[in-house]
Amino acid sequence: MYNKNLTPSLQFIDKLTQEKVTISGLPFTEKEARLSINERRPSFLLPTKEMIKMIVMDMEGTTQFKSLEVSMSNENYEISRANLSFSSEENGDDYDYTCQIKFSRFMDSRWDEEAKYFYRLFLPIKGHNWRDLVHSTAYYQHSVYRSTPTESLIRIDFGGGGQIHVFSIRSGQDNFLVIESQSSCTYSAIKKYRYPISLSLGLVTSVAPFDYAFVVTSETPEFDGKIMGGIVKLRSTIYNPYSFFITYTLGLYEGLKGIADYTLHQLCENGRLKDPLDRPIEEQEFAALARMLFENRGLAQAALSLLSAPIDFELMGATYAVTLETICSALMVEEASSYMENDKWKVVHDELIKAVSDLYEKHLITEDHKKVMINKLHGFNSQTNGDKLTAPFERIGYKLSGPEKKVIKERNRILHGKLYERIPKESYKQNKLFYTCMEMRKLCGILLFRTAGFKGPIFNNAIELELEEALKNKEPLFITYEEKTESPQLTEKPEASV
Repeated sequence: MYNKNLTPSLQFIDKLTQEKVTISGLPFTEKEARLSINERRPSFLLPTKEMIKMIVMDMEGTTQFKSLEVSMSNENYEISRANLSFSSEENGDDYDYTCQIKFSRFMDSRWDEEAKYFYRLFLPIKGHNWRDLVHSTAYYQHSVYRSTPTESLIRIDFGGGGQIHVFSIRSGQDNFLVIESQSSCTYSAIKKYRYPISLSLGLVTSVAPFDYAFVVTSETPEFDGKIMGGIVKLRSTIYNPYSFFITYTLGLYEGLKGIADYTLHQLCENGRLKDPLDRPIEEQEFAALARMLFENRGLAQAALSLLSAPIDFELMGATYAVTLETICSALMVEEASSYMENDKWKVVHDELIKAVSDLYEKHLITEDHKKVMINKLHGFNSQTNGDKLTAPFERIGYKLSGPEKKVIKERNRILHGKLYERIPKESYKQNKLFYTCMEMRKLCGILLFRTAGFKGPIFNNAIELELEEALKNKEPLFITYEEKTESPQLTEKPEASV
């Protein structure tokens, strides 16, 4: 079993958050401040008596600083890209003022971004729900508060020596996801590992953790001895209202009973409701998903788009349409996208150009028309866009249904602004447009997870949402790798299993 000594790291984080610092380089005298994390954004709070100076300074436009020097416990730190701001809130007959320094990075001055260290990144998370979804490895956690075996370790091998451990801990009232390098690496490398891990968690749990990260570095893999680091600001955490995976089923079963009885067997085992369901994802499957997003930037961008889609279905359709095409383009095999080999196509291409030129010489087409036709010839050896969007499904062994093929065609109308041409009434949006959005999202998820090697069930949000079109098509509640031809019948009234 792995042993993780977290005490020095957590003590370092406590020091960052609890101790006062002295900030130099401001246009007024050196001032004490304290690190504050408000609305999941780190900043330093300054004494409110500096408000008048802040207002004057704001009028002069001196509010941004490339860097500021900070001292804490006789150690020197540096704030990068600092921005001073203030706000006021009415409190009876008076006002409460807040003066703060926002920043992109606050790090130990001794830290060298180009040097190699063992890294631990502590990202804030609200809970540990991913433990219910991913089978993980047990490890022994040693911390200030307790020493206990915990089953939440995921091992990821990114190749080239990039071995990472991911696990979650609770420190006081805070929950953190820890990304830990197993070999020394640069800060640039650990950032590249962090990104696909957060995206993978987003795809699995619907929450991609970002916001900020406490950075802890050590010269030893045990993270003892000399500890350095700080805190860096990241993009906002992404919350998506829809899930590709669920485990708790009782409320879902009750909600769909009498509406989608044909698929409720997927919530049962031996004729009885199973609540919760087994965790659907193996540790190695999660690791493969993260590695795939690490190696393929196009798929990582698609995952980000998929998670960040607007919640208004009038807008999300465009995002999902672009995401689906991005995934298919990223998965496109170059040689499979052409009808003929290059040398054979060149012969045909030259003949076609000659034929077009002959038409021009006979004054049957204009010169402009000739140029347009020749330009279009370059695409004659490529698959149609429809072929490009269906080929990736063939490669993963997923047979598209008739409604799914129709949705792929509908996606083209969304992209070209022809979506609202045939909307006879408002109810169309709910019955058709929203369904199209959820189907595109489902297809994106199928491509991402199946390409990564995942063969477990994928949740179908269109059935959960009781969308009319999905129910009419009798779509399953879970997309399984191998659908059974006959659905098992319930042998008794379902009960929640213990």
